[in-house]
Amino acid sequence: MAYYPVNPKAAAPEMKECLAIRTNAKIASANREVIKLAQKHHARYIDVNAPLTDTEGNLKKEYTIEGMHINREGYLSILDDILTYATE
Repeated sequence: MAYYPVNPKAAAPEMKECLAIRTNAKIASANREVIKLAQKHHARYIDVNAPLTDTEGNLKKEYTIEGMHINREGYLSILDDILTYATE
């Protein structure tokens, strides 16, 4: 499953340092490696990030607690996609 994006603009002060390291560019790179790993092991790669992502590629501000973790509304936005994968 794809790693979720982050939003440094919506980061709480205590998260700023962490999100300077955990960037969306690094997350995208890690997700490309997860795709390769899934292909190598004939597994399915799951990416439910579309509803979570704003036009700049960040986690939508309204879906984050402090810039990195997803809140209830964020999980609700991807629930149907997750259920689709879970029931296949």
